[in-house]
Amino acid sequence: MEGWLTKRGPTPSSPWRQRWCVLLPATLEYYADRECKQKKGSIAFLPQSVASVFRGDGATAEAAKYSEGRPFGFVIDVDPSRGKDRSLIYFDAKEAEVLDRWVKAIDTLLLSLGSIRAGDAVIVNQTFMSNSEKKALLEKESAGLVITIDEDGDALIEFDDHIDAQWVHYHNFYMLSKHVETLRKQVLLEVVPQDALIMHWAVRVGSSPTSRCYEFEDSGLRIGKNTKLDKGLPIERIKLRGYTVKTYAAIDSWARAFEEKHEYSSYGDGTLGGKNCQDFAVELCDFLGVDTSQLPWRQARVVKTSVVAGAGVVADLALGTGILTGTAEVLGAGAGAMVAASIVAGPEILAVGAVVGAAALAAYGMGILSPIQPPDSPQATSRSEDTPTATLPQ
Repeated sequence: MEGWLTKRGPTPSSPWRQRWCVLLPATLEYYADRECKQKKGSIAFLPQSVASVFRGDGATAEAAKYSEGRPFGFVIDVDPSRGKDRSLIYFDAKEAEVLDRWVKAIDTLLLSLGSIRAGDAVIVNQTFMSNSEKKALLEKESAGLVITIDEDGDALIEFDDHIDAQWVHYHNFYMLSKHVETLRKQVLLEVVPQDALIMHWAVRVGSSPTSRCYEFEDSGLRIGKNTKLDKGLPIERIKLRGYTVKTYAAIDSWARAFEEKHEYSSYGDGTLGGKNCQDFAVELCDFLGVDTSQLPWRQARVVKTSVVAGAGVVADLALGTGILTGTAEVLGAGAGAMVAASIVAGPEILAVGAVVGAAALAAYGMGILSPIQPPDSPQATSRSEDTPTATLPQ
């Protein structure tokens, strides 16, 4: 952007002179002539720089003093953190429309210098329409999480009040502001039902509007506002004791390293050489400094040590969650059931243990099978050794 602006000299007594101003990716240069032959100076912007109109709430006392005679003026505060030693540069746009264009362009430039990145929580400053193919109204003060920044600098953002993520083009960034994260963040475990048998685990860090959901499933790592495996069933949110002081940047980095290091396996716990959502949740909580002993008993270990209900495994693999809340441990399963299950489950499932079929799940549905408890729980110690058992949804 470029055009004529009237600029004040370096001191209050300095004259106001017309300057041809050119806005570049990180600087504002100004010249005595439109041909840009006589350069008079430049302003090197910082991410914390601010442009304020003379009549705005954020204007300095001196800017407010100019507001009567120059109602369409604005001031650039290069580095507000320097207090009285900071550099303030004053301009007069002469017209409301010109003022609006310059301030918006400068705000967009400042945002591009790094104040909004993928993973940042943002707040809408003024209501506007998104730039998605199917446009949505983004209401003022609604919160969102930046999922990605594409090669053009545009942002894909998940907002609390919209089901689908919305695109916001680079030139509209001035209508967003970054929400500063708190030092201490609460941690919650989200137990997400996939059906009556299968549960998915996700970890939520922080509270609204900056909270984000971390999960690991068959398509890999997912960081967003909410789980992508919500099947419309009630989600149990367990607030864990203690807080984390890890930054979102550090948590994101750890989660991506986990994804690079581990392949997804629905069994988890390294049973067939992979990790599932429970493994991810436990290890993430450990990284966050949250006591993992308060997490529910890990049902994934039942898969490793028990007989697997074939139909349940197939459903679990189809959903890609890695959690079998209906895993059955039925003694004396007949060969017929094993064969039937192997047809749909395949030899990989049989490698884990003997497989029972639909009869075990039917027994579970009728309440015949009892819940498996952690080995050290009172309920487990009072149970007969030959009592058929199955895990129930937690």
